Amino acid sequence: MKKIIYSVALALFCAATAQAYTRQDFARQYKDTISIVETNYKHGMPVSGYERKQVFKSDFLMRAAEYGPKALLAKTLALATKPAQLFSTDKLGRTALFYAANADFADALINRLTALETARALRPGSNAHDSAPAVSVTRFLETRDHEGATALMVLLRDGKSSAAIRLLRRGANPCVKDNDGVTALHMAAIGANKGQVSNLIALRLVLQTCPKNASATDKEGKTPLRWAQKNENPAAYKILRAATPQQKPNPASRWNNKLLAL
Repeated sequence: MKKIIYSVALALFCAATAQAYTRQDFARQYKDTISIVETNYKHGMPVSGYERKQVFKSDFLMRAAEYGPKALLAKTLALATKPAQLFSTDKLGRTALFYAANADFADALINRLTALETARALRPGSNAHDSAPAVSVTRFLETRDHEGATALMVLLRDGKSSAAIRLLRRGANPCVKDNDGVTALHMAAIGANKGQVSNLIALRLVLQTCPKNASATDKEGKTPLRWAQKNENPAAYKILRAATPQQKPNPASRWNNKLLAL
């Protein structure tokens, strides 16, 4: 119980921090790193090992995916020379894919990873199986953070529906659960209250892809329907209500209740 409360509190704290942090804050905090990327792109200058390390250290790639702009992310990804750089994680255990601002950002990350793996597979003496782009993309999509959540779950929770939909179409699995038994459908029930029609479309797609999770419960026994109700989201509640199996009354329990009433 305490762990679930802590997880929810952490999620709310991260959400509040994200709202307070702006693109201007990003530009100011990573001014030197952005300069390295922009200078190389503008003048075609070679990037030293130290400079490349500066670009891919810490959580710069994550913040670039979250706050952009899109052109900066494209330039940053162009400097990546190995898949491991895209698999780097921040202090929450999340890759840049967890922070993809929209479908274009998600595509850019996955496409760059595919290109790097394809290039590695073509090198003499490489292990074709280990370097297969499809294998790495699947692993990228299935990466879990410290709470056991996937990028799909976090994007759905944050209301980044276009990126979430793109991951689903790329093969992201919505049927998995995090450490607290929470599914992508639970997260979609939260994200759907962001007021965008696309968030409801994402919820429907998750439900269509993994219908069994309509009745899935977290560690507190709560279903996605209950999460939608708790977050006061009538539209999501209506969709989930129609998909949630209704429990039939137990005849034995009915008679027992009548006997107890006598």
